[in-house]
Amino acid sequence: MGEAGEPRKPAARPRTAKKKVTLPRTVKKTLAENDSWKSARLFPVSVLKSDRDREMRATSVLLSVMAQVPEFSRRLTAGFGAPAGRMETFTEVSLPHGDSPRRPDGVIRVERAGKLWTALVETKTNGNALKADQVQAYMDIAARRGYEAVITLTNDVALEGSPLVDVKIDKRRKHKVALWHLSWAEVAHQAQMLIRH
Repeated sequence: MGEAGEPRKPAARPRTAKKKVTLPRTVKKTLAENDSWKSARLFPVSVLKSDRDREMRATSVLLSVMAQVPEFSRRLTAGFGAPAGRMETFTEVSLPHGDSPRRPDGVIRVERAGKLWTALVETKTNGNALKADQVQAYMDIAARRGYEAVITLTNDVALEGSPLVDVKIDKRRKHKVALWHLSWAEVAHQAQMLIRH
């Protein structure tokens, strides 16, 4: 007790700022099937010597932008049955097929609620035509691996995403694979619409 019966005040404690604790970022697990899958790059290192190089570069740039701009990728893939979710894109993936592996130009993977949606991408530039046997091989690979779609991307315009090549679909397979087409004009249109709005 202080003077004249007053209760004593507790000694004031020095004020200290609380330290903000930041936890390290958890690295999200990649959607790649294995370490050999390379993420699509915005600035690929290919030399533009051939049509193949041009296709690789165009595919890599497009898929990289799709992975980084969800609104853009959603505009392009929603019509193909892809869910809205975390997207990763890959280029020049080697997939087993008979005696020799096949290399689609790209792979799109979307994860939502623990489920994966996967599409193989075959690209043509400079007016080059799609090869039915190549697309057929990708359809077979996709069916065997449980992927949902094969997307072709060329300068040709098709009605409502309908395919430009005829492929045989094995109706005995339990897993169905959809074949879709996208034109470079539609890609450019969707990019312009997104920029404007």
